[in-house]
Amino acid sequence: MERILGLLALAGFEPISDVKDSDFIILNSFEEKVTTENRMISRFRDLSRYGKPVIVTGCLPKMNLGRCLNECKGFAALLDPNSIDKIVDVVHRVLSGESGIIEFSSPKRELFSLPKLPTHKIIHIVPISFGCLGNCAFCGVKNVRERLVSVPIIEIRSDIERALRDGKKEFWLTSQDDGVYGWDIGTNLNVLLKSILEIDGVFRLRVGMMNPGGAKTLLPDIVSIFRDERLYKFIHVPVQSGSDRILRLMKRQHTVQDFVEVVEAFRSKYPNITISTDIIVGFPGETDEDFQMTYDLIDRVRPDIVNVSKFGAHPSTLAVKMEKISNKVIKRRSKILSEIVKKVSLKRNKKWIGWEGEALIDEIGKNNTLVARNFAYKPIVLKADKKLFGKFVKVKIKNARKTYLIGEIVN
Repeated sequence: MERILGLLALAGFEPISDVKDSDFIILNSFEEKVTTENRMISRFRDLSRYGKPVIVTGCLPKMNLGRCLNECKGFAALLDPNSIDKIVDVVHRVLSGESGIIEFSSPKRELFSLPKLPTHKIIHIVPISFGCLGNCAFCGVKNVRERLVSVPIIEIRSDIERALRDGKKEFWLTSQDDGVYGWDIGTNLNVLLKSILEIDGVFRLRVGMMNPGGAKTLLPDIVSIFRDERLYKFIHVPVQSGSDRILRLMKRQHTVQDFVEVVEAFRSKYPNITISTDIIVGFPGETDEDFQMTYDLIDRVRPDIVNVSKFGAHPSTLAVKMEKISNKVIKRRSKILSEIVKKVSLKRNKKWIGWEGEALIDEIGKNNTLVARNFAYKPIVLKADKKLFGKFVKVKIKNARKTYLIGEIVN
């Protein structure tokens, strides 16, 4: 979205805070599941009520063009993620009265170098690649992003250096799978991280999602690279199921043991590292025994964060042709797994009570609070002056909840 805003800003357009005063509306969609798609369609209908032209960009148009044509009545334009470089031309066409525009394109590295209009004062999002090398049965994003296209290291590094000069302090390396970054251009994530960490400056770096198969190929070097204090001790490694049989049905390119080895490799060096993973409950063919394996895996590995999703087949995926499990069973299993996840998360967070150390305030919280992140990327809610936003402060953890810590600033 920052690149869409950047192109429009160069063309003389300005973002506004009140949709009622807009000349046109852009709905930038992300889609991975049917539930997300439903929310995007509902959001389109809500925005359409303002009587302004609505341009839908992102994953939704390409993942389910048929549904867009049937349910997004009166759309001004549909653009897939590879066509954002055409946004200015499309907007001019829309403002001249044209509607029903559809623009789809092939992936291209040039999109990375498009101008951006930052949406956050200190956080800078750095896409390092587009697409992936997998073919997961439950994921429709592959139909949008296609094969892996990695951004050259020199361009990523230059982007970060520019953002540092502009005052950014936290960088997120994002993609569909950071673990396979560079495989298409003869390099890998370890080489990228080493290059970024050669940059002088005070900043924090967060590595994005790595599937277990790709992450395992980076061991042990990546564990050693994480010694740098500027790298958040945080990894997101989605296992999806504790059953190898289900992983094969999902067409995942890893085993349960691959996931365990990655977690153990990082935890052996950094005991307080934050481990995040994803679980899909109720994938077609999942038996009570398979589900128990998933439950046991979470109980044994005890990740800090587990994103539990109820399976729902998207029409564009391989899983849509598989025999479904009843919604009643899926809901029951999801509830059981969610309960242990809450207990594990709270127990791990309570271990932080009494900890003191440096944290970067990177978020405005609710009810006049600020949110800081410590070296393990743990969110720490603080009662503090908003003037401290973007600053490194020393904090002490006083209490814990299942999704965040509660702290105070100490002198």
